[in-house]
Amino acid sequence: MKALVTGATGLVGGAIVDALLAQGHSVQALVRPTARVDDLMLRGVNLIIGDLNNEESLRQAVQGVDVVFHCAALLGFGASEADMEWVNVVGTELVLAASRAAHVRRFVHLSSVAVYGPHDPPIREDAATQPTNVYGRTKLAAEEAVWQAGREGLPVTVLRPAVIYGPGDRYFLPVLLRAMRLPIVPLPDGGDALVELVYVSDVADAALLAATRQAAVGQAYNLTDGRPTTLRDITETFGLLTGYAPRIVDVSAGYLQHIASLAHEAVAPINPRLAYVFGSDMVANLGRDTHYDIGKAEHDLGYAPRVGLYEGLRRALTADAPDALRGGNPNFPLAVGGLLVLAGLIGGVWLRRVFRRPRRAE
Repeated sequence: MKALVTGATGLVGGAIVDALLAQGHSVQALVRPTARVDDLMLRGVNLIIGDLNNEESLRQAVQGVDVVFHCAALLGFGASEADMEWVNVVGTELVLAASRAAHVRRFVHLSSVAVYGPHDPPIREDAATQPTNVYGRTKLAAEEAVWQAGREGLPVTVLRPAVIYGPGDRYFLPVLLRAMRLPIVPLPDGGDALVELVYVSDVADAALLAATRQAAVGQAYNLTDGRPTTLRDITETFGLLTGYAPRIVDVSAGYLQHIASLAHEAVAPINPRLAYVFGSDMVANLGRDTHYDIGKAEHDLGYAPRVGLYEGLRRALTADAPDALRGGNPNFPLAVGGLLVLAGLIGGVWLRRVFRRPRRAE
């Protein structure tokens, strides 16, 4: 099989490249001129320099390809709405058009559970799609383009992973590390809300299965690690691996939303990526059970996630934060200092809000 991977320098795309090479497949990748590609070159990946919005480079990238794994996307961490629309939606439409013109035999699209929005668990693939943030809306629009291409004859499959983590993760693990260095972490219901994670190699395994199973054509699949996990589980597992973890403080969801709103306003001008963490949608999810049914992927694809939370975190920390595994919290004073600074910024925003309130007419 000859495969094209978009987003090959990212977390999921890189893992799919690894899985393809391990099975002896021929791989090429569409990469931007500024991307770090030394590792891909050393492993024999054929590199096509360009981007999703360059139609000439797309035509070259899909030439002679059997399967396209479309992983390239922008998440909401500091990315503008316009940029997410351009990459996630327009970019997907152009990759689909090039794939159809090249008569690609299979198109596997990496979407997200963000397309669902809030639902009572368990959430299955036929649940209504009602995303609550820009990222989810752009991923849903991209899915709609994929389904349209499918109706026009392109064999397509959509994968909807939960929160993906692993070595090289630039989103979940950095946020987790910052949170775990704090002395306390306020969480609704004491951190007992269910969350869904999936280790990156399990996503890659599912992608290759989707590319080869006839039953997958025209279907969408949820992907998680198949294990019920709470925020408290994540904190305690981090503590088992590192020897330190913050104390969880039970707070009401409404109070946490209020504090997060102040933090978002205070941090946004300084660090948009950090401000995204305090966004209303992110914080609301901390107090909401989320559980996605993966029975369809297990039945149709033979999907069997192999990496649980403890092993997944151990691998990710070993690769990206080995100092954390040596015990102790060397950044504890820095974390406390940062917490004090954040408290000061929040206090300033609160005072501004108070003094902005209009006075009652006498």
